[in-house]
Amino acid sequence: EKFFNFLGTDAFAILVWIGILIIGTYSLFLIYQPLAGVFIGWYMTETVYSLIEINQRGFRLPW
Repeated sequence: EKFFNFLGTDAFAILVWIGILIIGTYSLFLIYQPLAGVFIGWYMTETVYSLIEINQRGFRLPW
């Protein structure tokens, strides 16, 4: 009986938790993916602009 009890309750609860975790992480990924893309694009443009500014001042990069 305990074995069937275990199959009925705990395994089902574990499956539900795994599903909630997968759905939660997937929704978080869907929500934050555009934000991460915007942040990465902003960071890249900032880096490129700073490199262009450094080159315009006549400072040579070490490599």
